Amino acid sequence: MPKEGVRVPHALFPHFRSGKRLKSEIGVLQITPHTQQPNRARFTVVVPRKVAPSAVDRNRIKRRIRGLFTTQTVPPGFIYIFYPTVRVLSLPHRSLKTAFVQLVTQNS
Repeated sequence: MPKEGVRVPHALFPHFRSGKRLKSEIGVLQITPHTQQPNRARFTVVVPRKVAPSAVDRNRIKRRIRGLFTTQTVPPGFIYIFYPTVRVLSLPHRSLKTAFVQLVTQNS
């Protein structure tokens, strides 16, 4: 997935009241139809301070999840917002990847 599709513009956030929410041990994935560009998928990770007070940990969580998302093939036409739990920091990569793949494939 190209780097430009990894971040979601702030102007699109109000539209996420509707949409599908998928929960898992590693977080919540919110999926909303992308009305402005129906032929591409967008993805962002939101890590509040409550989950990881340290900026270093928040950035590490974002990097780990973005790295997993770029290796997945997801259907275009949707905006994906991932709200991780603190458990993402402690899971080994293989377990995190398995849980993330299960979460993303729940949408299918």
